[in-house]
Amino acid sequence: MITPIKLDLMYTEYQIKNLFRNQAVEYIRNKNIGGVSNSKGNTYEDVFAIYKISSLSKNFIEDEREVYLLGKCLSFIDDLVIELISGNTLQYYQLKNSYSVTWGTGRKLINDDFKKQYELNKSIAKELELALVVSSLEL
Repeated sequence: MITPIKLDLMYTEYQIKNLFRNQAVEYIRNKNIGGVSNSKGNTYEDVFAIYKISSLSKNFIEDEREVYLLGKCLSFIDDLVIELISGNTLQYYQLKNSYSVTWGTGRKLINDDFKKQYELNKSIAKELELALVVSSLEL
């Protein structure tokens, strides 16, 4: 069974504020809004999501495992999130197709997003897999 969203997968602003303070809540809220706006017609992310769904198809068709997908959620790594229920695992994918590894100005580096996502995930006691996916070897 594949489901596009699972409500308890989303983090709350309270959880984020509790771990990282108010600035992180504002940053992640703005990042999410920007990501949703830019996702219209974003072929690279769409193709990757289709690839991941097809690669997981055996899990939910033949093995009848539950798999949940979420994109552009309130999360530091937010391009695609996959929850594998049987392994209590969340897989996070951040996709890049440019040389820029920052968002805006200040402490908005991609490595900081990965670090914060790791810390946020520890707070909900789920296994974590993080991946940065680039569109070409040159990146």
